[in-house]
Amino acid sequence: FALEAGTPPEIERVELSSEELARAMSPGHRLAGTGPVALEELRDESLIAFGRGASTRRRVDDALAEAGVKPRIALEANDLALVRSLVARGLGLAILPRSFLERPGEPISHSLLTPPLHLAVVLWWQRGRRLAPAARAFVDFALASRPPR
Repeated sequence: FALEAGTPPEIERVELSSEELARAMSPGHRLAGTGPVALEELRDESLIAFGRGASTRRRVDDALAEAGVKPRIALEANDLALVRSLVARGLGLAILPRSFLERPGEPISHSLLTPPLHLAVVLWWQRGRRLAPAARAFVDFALASRPPR
């Protein structure tokens, strides 16, 4: 399973759903509790970002560039729980999957972005690879279980 900003050529895929990204900050941050925020408003904020090459990082970097914002990356980490913990401690803002921010954990504040940012949630496997019967059954199950569009 992956959050996808682009499909590598060697990968076959099934799109399962879409994940909205949201801004996360410590409860004491000056922007905590405010409504949706435009990406331009993140111009002077320290960001905690995923490492270069991660789908979420690519999507956020592209959106910030489109908004004319050069991000100020304070820290990089690829573990969602670590990023959330750093945000909760006030070390910077992050843009993370909304569903992850709504889970129980250290107290954080979050809000949506405007315009909204989304990543596809996909099931990946190597192109041209013959899938074992159980794997093929799982792919078929995932296809049949997708929510209607």
